[in-house]
Amino acid sequence: MEPKAKGLKRRRLFGLQVGLRQLILATLCTGVWFAHWTNQDGIARLEPRLANLQSLSPELIVADPSKNAAVQLPSPWYSIRRWEVYISTDRVRICLATDDIAPSGFPEKYESVLLPKGQYEIQLDEQKETDGLRFLVTQNGQSCLNIEKKLVAASGGSTTDSNVWSQTKQFDDIVPIVLLRRRNTVPVPGVAGSFRTPTGPSEGLILWLQSDR
Repeated sequence: MEPKAKGLKRRRLFGLQVGLRQLILATLCTGVWFAHWTNQDGIARLEPRLANLQSLSPELIVADPSKNAAVQLPSPWYSIRRWEVYISTDRVRICLATDDIAPSGFPEKYESVLLPKGQYEIQLDEQKETDGLRFLVTQNGQSCLNIEKKLVAASGGSTTDSNVWSQTKQFDDIVPIVLLRRRNTVPVPGVAGSFRTPTGPSEGLILWLQSDR
């Protein structure tokens, strides 16, 4: 009788002689590859959900400290707007105007204050007064701009062009950052109860950051 072979037994698989070690190794490799494929597929399906969650909880991320940055934060109330901004130099002003608001560009008359280099939470609060509105701007909880605007009986509702950023955007120092642009509508001549957005400058509101150069 021939002596029995010592060590691991070998089996035939698809006509090939395969040892138990090779079989276990092949099984492990297949499992690793399948787990990797499953993870990649799961990540691809979760990415849209992650983007939605990020928009609900935006965060200011300053990738380049030499550039200004801004992101809009959730509003606790319809009359309050909030942003988190990063100012890269000591030459940036926060500006507010309520007249001569054009579809683009900036009005000549406005109120402004200089913001030193740093990170700020900017809040715009629209408060109703007896015969108008008061626009109060705060930075890190401290009042910095305050404009009272009387209501015009002929004005209608308003259209808002607000730069809603669910993720941080960065800008060169010389590029103005429009946080909010709002233009009041005006009556349509000869059509009772109808209003339209004017083609030229109008009353409204614009809040922006600009270089003080």
